Amino acid sequence: MSAKYALIANSYQMAYWTDEMPWPRDDGFPLYRQMFGENSLEINPANTYPWPLVTKNGKPMTVSAEMAVVYRFHEFIIPSFPIKNQNNETLWEQNLFDTSFNATGFLEVGLERILAGALSSHILNFKSGVDESFRSAGRYRGRPFDIVVSSIVHEREQGLPTFNQYFREYNAQDPEVIVPIRDTWDKFSTDPEVISRLKRLYKHPDDVDLVVGCQLDEEWFLGTTVPKSALIISLFSLFGMGNSDRFSIGFTMMRCLLVDRPWDCHPSNALEDLLWERRDVPGFPNFRFYNEFWVKELDLPAHGIKDSEKFDTQN
Repeated sequence: MSAKYALIANSYQMAYWTDEMPWPRDDGFPLYRQMFGENSLEINPANTYPWPLVTKNGKPMTVSAEMAVVYRFHEFIIPSFPIKNQNNETLWEQNLFDTSFNATGFLEVGLERILAGALSSHILNFKSGVDESFRSAGRYRGRPFDIVVSSIVHEREQGLPTFNQYFREYNAQDPEVIVPIRDTWDKFSTDPEVISRLKRLYKHPDDVDLVVGCQLDEEWFLGTTVPKSALIISLFSLFGMGNSDRFSIGFTMMRCLLVDRPWDCHPSNALEDLLWERRDVPGFPNFRFYNEFWVKELDLPAHGIKDSEKFDTQN
């Protein structure tokens, strides 16, 4: 939820950014413009269908393996949350880890009490650490489980590049935002204890795992509270997933222009049915066009980034 709302907040900047505004020039959507287009026409989905920028071999983009290990959502896991009654009074404090193995408890408490408690909880931020219960989970699938160690294990199992390997290739593309290579131990961290542990665990700075290097990154990406290196890796997936998803606003707005035609439009889901309003046109029983209310309400300059979240939370 924290990551979702961080993206929502940043999307306002993305939607209304101009050269004169005092926002960081290399943040969010401006960075995407620099990578893939200089104006709205170049990145408009109508001009780039089937969206080669956000698909791979014609198929919708999925989370990259690199993003899966560095965009550390498990750091947002709260230790506990309150169970509320209809008067918003706390009945008890529920340990979150205990709910992992208690499906019947969810039915007994009920969704409304759980949601009320979750919404009143403070969501942690990146680099806030992970609650010990998720690092000492006892036996999980027949063996001890540590969610942090699992990130490193998954990275190595998939043969992902190390931190320096990844960003040497990234920097070779001449991006606007450079990530300095950590060719010495002290460039990973200013904490002497961390440096000492890195020297003990790795033979050379080039051996440091991608997820470890991102986690130690002490520089936030401008305008965010996400480690700079981690967000750069994630940006290549985040925008693509948002716009290649057939349930996104960007895809929905093109449904009856590029998949069907307005005079013979057949929505495939509820969102498309909502945005493409049926019109009474003689001879065309399936004629549809944009619903004026929702087109204005959803603020389409930020298609696929902010709109689905706004649609979900406000309506």
